[in-house]
Amino acid sequence: MWTEIMGLRQPIASNSEFLAAWTASPTPVDPVFTRYSNAEIAQVSPIVWRSVIRELLDVPVGRHSADVRAPVLILSGGRDELFPPEHHQSLVEAYPRAEAHVFAELGHNLILEQPERVGPVLAAFLRAE
Repeated sequence: MWTEIMGLRQPIASNSEFLAAWTASPTPVDPVFTRYSNAEIAQVSPIVWRSVIRELLDVPVGRHSADVRAPVLILSGGRDELFPPEHHQSLVEAYPRAEAHVFAELGHNLILEQPERVGPVLAAFLRAE
């Protein structure tokens, strides 16, 4: 991912291999939605993508966790190829009071893959606070 993101140039093609990999899901996502979503994601500047990847690699997950006073919800897909189970676990350790859910059969785009399952968990969390 580092090599791909460091090599991004503007404009990013909405049908690029990079975006196809970024939005890939183990369960089907509406292709019309994906087409429009990829067009929006393609508008993100390569500078932003590079900043995000540097942050993910250089800054410990829990660096600012002691400063977080708001409730935290951690949602992960068990088949997420971008952020494996170890990443989910590091978030849980960094935010021990967080509500955490793993949707074992879903990937990185879990809310898009099965909004009917993930949405209620998100809505319940938002209603609770």
